[in-house]
Amino acid sequence: TFRNYPSAIMNRVAVTHAVRKRVNAGKTFVLGLWGPLLEKAISSKWLAYFIFPMGCVDKPLEPGVVRPTSDHSRTGLNDMCDLSGLRHSLDAYNEIASALLKGYFMHVTDVADAFPMLPMAPWLWPFYLFRFYLDDTSPKLSLMIQLFADFGGAGWPGEFKIFFADAVVGMARSELVLTLEMPIYVDDMGLIG
Repeated sequence: TFRNYPSAIMNRVAVTHAVRKRVNAGKTFVLGLWGPLLEKAISSKWLAYFIFPMGCVDKPLEPGVVRPTSDHSRTGLNDMCDLSGLRHSLDAYNEIASALLKGYFMHVTDVADAFPMLPMAPWLWPFYLFRFYLDDTSPKLSLMIQLFADFGGAGWPGEFKIFFADAVVGMARSELVLTLEMPIYVDDMGLIG
């Protein structure tokens, strides 16, 4: 069990809003108010589990909006991940440089809630527990569990690349729904024409 980082505590209202959004969308499940009884129940259910520390970072293009981050490096989970099939290079800058010619335009957008699209296998759930507040005034932390990917797991960028760039965009190209150049940088797309 780790304490949440000062960045999350200082931005409690914004982080709470983001957590509630995930809860309302069914991406995160609330297990209950944190205390000795819930801790005992969790310990009897799972032999191994992690309660990761929550932090947050500013969203560069959205002033005043923060993205909660999950520190799975601190718990050791990221070190236990086999990333051999998930490593890939990001070559979007070179792709843009070769396709964005004189007279062309590029429209850039991101995939909303990209990683939280990816459901987790239930055997991963015990390693995605965290504690935070459910509302702006609650004095007690609640224990929650991520059911879908978050921002902090080592394998999620590679998983998302396979799901989105390779599968979804690949299908759109094969069906000729997408015929323009579209460099992808993690969850940002630049459509060029």
